[in-house]
Amino acid sequence: MNVDILLIDDDPIAARVIIGQLEDFGRPRFAASAAEAQFQIDLRVPELILLDMDMPGTGGLDLCRTLRQDMRLETVPIIFVTAMSDEDVEVRGLECGASDFIAKPTSTGLLRARVNTHLRLQRMTRQLQDQAMTDGLTGVANRRTFEATLHAETARALRNADTLSLILFDIDHFKAYNDQYGHPAGDECLRQVARALSAMARRPSDVFARYGGEEFVVLLPQTSRNGAMTLARAMLARLHELAIPHSASGVADHVTASMGVTSLEDDWRDPVQRGGNGPSDHAARLVERADQALYQAKAAGRAQVVFQPFGHSLLPPPPGGPGVAVNMPGLRSPADVAGADTGAEAGDCDSTVAETWPRIEGIDREQSERRLCGNRELFGTLLHSLVQQYADFEEAPIQVIAAPDIARRIHKLKGSAGTLGAMRLHDLALRTESALQRHDDQLAGALLSEVGAQLSRLRHDCASTFEGWQ
Repeated sequence: MNVDILLIDDDPIAARVIIGQLEDFGRPRFAASAAEAQFQIDLRVPELILLDMDMPGTGGLDLCRTLRQDMRLETVPIIFVTAMSDEDVEVRGLECGASDFIAKPTSTGLLRARVNTHLRLQRMTRQLQDQAMTDGLTGVANRRTFEATLHAETARALRNADTLSLILFDIDHFKAYNDQYGHPAGDECLRQVARALSAMARRPSDVFARYGGEEFVVLLPQTSRNGAMTLARAMLARLHELAIPHSASGVADHVTASMGVTSLEDDWRDPVQRGGNGPSDHAARLVERADQALYQAKAAGRAQVVFQPFGHSLLPPPPGGPGVAVNMPGLRSPADVAGADTGAEAGDCDSTVAETWPRIEGIDREQSERRLCGNRELFGTLLHSLVQQYADFEEAPIQVIAAPDIARRIHKLKGSAGTLGAMRLHDLALRTESALQRHDDQLAGALLSEVGAQLSRLRHDCASTFEGWQ
């Protein structure tokens, strides 16, 4: 065995005895004071700490409290080795975070057995933590890990006026893939995509996580818009190189993905500009912006990257910019999927549109017209895609509310509805999401029925407004 044990004891004789008793575990590192101990921990985090209670300067109890405040040592056992046998001393030691007590002079058998037990428990704890932080299917980080890291990195970016970018992507036509090849093949597809693309997020601070279903997210601290867009395009190219067959796709003969990207920009990192908005608000907005960009990438034909600024009104993809499909061989026409032309005129915010913006009940006309730069055709395409994507909400809301991914779908519906100015639908989705978070299933079910009814009204009202609607 070669276990990294740190022994903290100011008595060199006692330390030499303990080191000899633990020689089969590997030679423990030694520190004679709190300052030396901190130096050793900064050098390398140990697997177990043996701590003398009676220390000069910073005593054992105070040092134990300090060590327990270090997040790096959260799962590291701290065992007091002491000649003090007072029960009150043991109680205070356990209260300050110690894992166990061993009396001096130490018995070789007892010391080795206690150390072995705590090392085994520590490894089991770490395995459980790793499992709780990892997606069981793909082996990458799970959504829980991503959300915790997102909040921490957003707080750090705001504190240091640093950059932070987010990529949210979805495998195109994955339901059709499962229908065509079967769910075991679908699971293997997810694993292949996760292995290949997670390897491209190389820095220790980058987080590549499975967000849910066929959706993945990449958190990129200290990364600007250009860096995030470069990585997103490289990931699309990597999928093309993988060439995982997908004959049921409407985009290409292999697996592709649609990607939404956003970044914290200078004006929103500035404390004066962002006002009272804290890390939680910014973290939620990052996900919302990336999600809206992803929605636009899908509506515009899939297999492409769309960028949405963090601090401005939503805009359709600019002509020739990041929202245009990456030029890769084998891609089918986006019009075959989107059912509409979303060329340069869709992104020209300065163009004058002669058509009158449609008046539809439940749609904030001014907001939708402004966000889509007056492009009526793009508005119709995106709204049609929204209604089709959530058609099951109209047909079977009682069954939908029991689905495991309902919270994620309601969150996505809320963001998409807000983008299109469908504020009545947005408000219903917001209330439904709140009910789900409170585990009020009865209210959530009733609200979801209203969501389905509103979607039906939009479908009916828009059928006579836009040519080609079903």
